[in-house]
Amino acid sequence: MTRLRQGAVTSGLPSAAPGRKGLLALLIPDGRPGPAALAVPLGEEPYPGPGAAVVERIAVTGQEPRAAGTDRHLRVSLTGRPTGVPGRAGRTGPAALAGLADVLTARLRSGWDPCRAMAWAELLGRRNPGALVVLVHGGADGRVLLRTGEAVIRVHVASVAAAGPARAVRPLWGSVLHAWLTAGVPLPDLLPATVQLSELATPPLGAAGVVAWRQTLRLVRH
Repeated sequence: MTRLRQGAVTSGLPSAAPGRKGLLALLIPDGRPGPAALAVPLGEEPYPGPGAAVVERIAVTGQEPRAAGTDRHLRVSLTGRPTGVPGRAGRTGPAALAGLADVLTARLRSGWDPCRAMAWAELLGRRNPGALVVLVHGGADGRVLLRTGEAVIRVHVASVAAAGPARAVRPLWGSVLHAWLTAGVPLPDLLPATVQLSELATPPLGAAGVVAWRQTLRLVRH
């Protein structure tokens, strides 16, 4: 695990203010009147080394007083894919950095198979115990492992409504979940839930505050 994470540092985050990416993520548990937490991606920077590894910064606020801060973590996106044995990951590109990752993502390229996806997530989680979030995604679906203390929570994530560059932001799903966990949001206890990930348009594309695109995700314990 890296030392990049800055946990729950009180930040005085303004309500519903977009970050530099113009993105907002709302966590809306079933049966509750409003959002339980907000995440605002502030930007990312490349991490030295091979492949798709970035340092992501996300500001968080929640209903709990302690659930506020800025999370800074290393996200590694694997370029390998399962071959032969279900869940066996290719060791190419950023695989050498996987052991340092706080968030580890991988994409199934040969069709979505939920059993194979969970098997791969389980294997990646065992090989990389420092990752609090392991996300294997493909199409509009995904399987996630969340580490909360000694427990490992298995979650099914599905994009039930999407517009915009869905494929490009899928690794960000894992970073948003990581930010909520490290800020003290009791994410496993709030499931099932909906996550609304939106990008706000900025001039000259549109008036400030206008939603350019939105993804609606469903999170259900597996």
